[in-house]
Amino acid sequence: MPNEPRHDSTLSRLLRRTDVVLAVLAAVATVGFAWCGYQTSSWIRARFERADTASDLSTEAIGVRSEADRIEQADTLLYAQWVAALEAGNADLAESLSKLFRPEVRTLLGQDEIDADQPPSTDPFNSEDYSARVLRREARDLDLQARVLTRAAADASSAAARYSGIAVTFTAVLAATGIAIRFDNPRLRRVFVVVTSVLSLGAIVLTVISPIRFG
Repeated sequence: MPNEPRHDSTLSRLLRRTDVVLAVLAAVATVGFAWCGYQTSSWIRARFERADTASDLSTEAIGVRSEADRIEQADTLLYAQWVAALEAGNADLAESLSKLFRPEVRTLLGQDEIDADQPPSTDPFNSEDYSARVLRREARDLDLQARVLTRAAADASSAAARYSGIAVTFTAVLAATGIAIRFDNPRLRRVFVVVTSVLSLGAIVLTVISPIRFG
């Protein structure tokens, strides 16, 4: 039949064209899958690093806050005993207790205040320079840093999950192109080409708009 060679030639051209398109899609999917795998591992590593740092900062904040409590409890207890001794008129006991004050407390009270027969009219521990207050501010800063890093760790986890999902799409494209190339029917191949093209485009768009991390 005279039309068979022409039909075979047309069919061969169509198959070759779809072979090229499917090969390109498979190459794009391979590169995309590798990139997503790299990004997933990078973001997972970032998540653990940030979470570990946040945990260390929280632990440090607890230690700093405990030290502030210890200092304040010791100072206020001694101060209360000194005030009670002054109010009771026990000058000797008051003098002995005053010698136990830390240098910082003596500075906050003032030498004249310590030697006076009456306690100071204002609470020296309300000073912003008092070490316990300074330590509490430091603890609050550490807690704030820990919360920021905890949120950053959650963002990193979301990014890793996002890239993992995109990688699944690229895997589906690879599988579809591998299946499509086994068929000799041009129409069926075109269906695979359209489907894999849409999937590839969607995966590429998601990859482009996703956060990137190196290292």
